[in-house]
Amino acid sequence: VFSLSSPLSATFKGLMTNLGNVGHEYIEGKRKKYYTPIKYFILCTAIYFLTVKLTGIDPDAEYTSEIIRKNANYFVFILVPLFALFTKLFFYKQGYNFAEYLAYSFFLCGHYILLSTLYIPVMYLIPSAGLLSNITILYLVWGLVSFHTGSLLHKIIFSILATAVSYVLFVLLL
Repeated sequence: VFSLSSPLSATFKGLMTNLGNVGHEYIEGKRKKYYTPIKYFILCTAIYFLTVKLTGIDPDAEYTSEIIRKNANYFVFILVPLFALFTKLFFYKQGYNFAEYLAYSFFLCGHYILLSTLYIPVMYLIPSAGLLSNITILYLVWGLVSFHTGSLLHKIIFSILATAVSYVLFVLLL
């Protein structure tokens, strides 16, 4: 599972260095090379919630209600289809269908959650650093920019809009 040539390590490395390529290759059928998107998302989410449970530090605690914190593992699954939906809407001319955007969104959102886990030790050492965890949202924007074709300005604007609208709607639904 954790060998350097495993699908998990190839997925992690690809999502850190060339994330648009991971999406393209997976959609084009080169799937054996990568971990399954939903399994990757579940694994990253499990690591995040385990870290929160073990440390007692929840980066989102001040922004969420008690009901949401108790059921966060269910609510986090709302983020992926919302992100895929708004990516599809903003990039409708790219030619990808919703299922393809959903697969890529599982990769991106899973890795986003994994990167957010890295802020938990920082918050342990510097409790006032909670807002820094929001910087990881730029990863989602970068993921969309690197995945799509066209003018850079167009990709940046639509990536910011797709990410912002899906994030705002996600927060409003909670």
